[in-house]
Amino acid sequence: MEHVQKTVQFFSALEEGRWFEVFEMLDDDFKFYGTLPDPFNKEETVAFQQAIHKAFPDLSFEVKRIVDKKDRVVVDLGVTGTHTGPLTLPIHGFKTFPPSKTRFSLPIEEAQVFFRNDKVEMIHTSTHLHGGLFGILEQIGAENTE
Repeated sequence: MEHVQKTVQFFSALEEGRWFEVFEMLDDDFKFYGTLPDPFNKEETVAFQQAIHKAFPDLSFEVKRIVDKKDRVVVDLGVTGTHTGPLTLPIHGFKTFPPSKTRFSLPIEEAQVFFRNDKVEMIHTSTHLHGGLFGILEQIGAENTE
């Protein structure tokens, strides 16, 4: 049950922009596997989430289902937000997207949160068509062309 509570706390800290807390909850060897082909490490994950939060200050992670699987926590999340700030992703090849004032709502996606020594060691998300980062870009009308 402790890992379930830590998972909820982690997504709450992301939602509220409590970056020191987020950073401290992640293992030094943390990896995030999601939309992009290469995983993010601890520092890249926090920088990415800060950029998302700046662009979508009302970002919300709604926990739809959460299950303790002993070696990991499986959580189904609904993610929404309104694009009111510039979106400048710390990813090579992405330009800055000016605020569109558009609200996005991603399809429910599963995240598997793995722990080591009470810290988040890895998060693996299963992204659906029109989900994840590219789902957000699609819904706010952003095209990644220079």
